[in-house]
Amino acid sequence: QLAADNSLPVYLRILAAQGQVDASRLLTEILLRAGDVAPAVPLLAMGIARCQELGDRQGEALGRVQLARVNRLSRDAELGTSLDEARRLLGGAAALLQGSRDWRSHAAVYWELAALAEAEGELVEAAELYAQAARLYGVKADRYSEALCLNGQGEVARRAGRLDQARVAYHGFREAMEALGHKAGIAMAWANLGWTGIASGDRAEGAAAFAEALKLADPEDAQGRAASYFGLAATVDWRGEPDIGEDLLIELAAALDGEPLDNEDAAAAMEVIGERGGQDGWPDPLVLVPYLPE
Repeated sequence: QLAADNSLPVYLRILAAQGQVDASRLLTEILLRAGDVAPAVPLLAMGIARCQELGDRQGEALGRVQLARVNRLSRDAELGTSLDEARRLLGGAAALLQGSRDWRSHAAVYWELAALAEAEGELVEAAELYAQAARLYGVKADRYSEALCLNGQGEVARRAGRLDQARVAYHGFREAMEALGHKAGIAMAWANLGWTGIASGDRAEGAAAFAEALKLADPEDAQGRAASYFGLAATVDWRGEPDIGEDLLIELAAALDGEPLDNEDAAAAMEVIGERGGQDGWPDPLVLVPYLPE
């Protein structure tokens, strides 16, 4: 109401309009975390309109990035959200930032483009876009955002079968998290390197990485610890060291305390284990299947 009150001085109306933009972004984040997408669409549209009125190209670009994210996550015909609309919004955001040296905003566009490519199944393209976003966040010394983009790059590269690229990205993620002193992030990086070892058929690499992950695991993170025990058990030579494997499964069961292991990486690893089960020391898949959801 203040932004539209012509009786107020211009600077107050501008401040009120900027406040509306900031509020729309914050409320959107709250709504997305609560899983309530529908109100976010008109909120962000209003914020974008306010930025256009103010001539705030950076603000409009960031609003478009956030609305693109809503489109990617919801894809609801009734709301008019779709991947095509997300791509259109990101194209507009990139155009608004053309010539700008606001590297953080450029990085936000690349990050969302990467997530969009991932949603479309274009994993190689997604890996390249995550890498570009990480480089731009690096320019601004935003190590946390850089780390998340490197992890995203590793995830899609691993799924695309580009395991060497995944290793490099995960080690970059680990190094950034170490610089930040972020133990949970370091543990995640080691676990991801463990899954990469399994995917490549290197049991020793996988075992060493999962052991590091367990050293740093949060005692309260039952699922995280259980996933690393699962990965470690999947790297044991079950013909030569069955007692070690059984001890790990006991630790795994204790961490889960009756709950199933809710971990996509563990489920994906079962495909690799299934191919190698009973060969070269890899476990029979039947040993680990009981710990996954039905």
